[in-house]
Amino acid sequence: MKFKHIGLFLSFFFLFSPIIYAEDGPQVEMFSPQGTVKGFVK
Repeated sequence: MKFKHIGLFLSFFFLFSPIIYAEDGPQVEMFSPQGTVKGFVK
């Protein structure tokens, strides 16, 4: 019975540890367009 609990713990650890410790991907922190828009008609 003890080995079953250890096996469950290890399986959850190996399944969920990449999700918990994963880093965020690249993100846009600031976007500031510059210049003019050519041929903008409403």
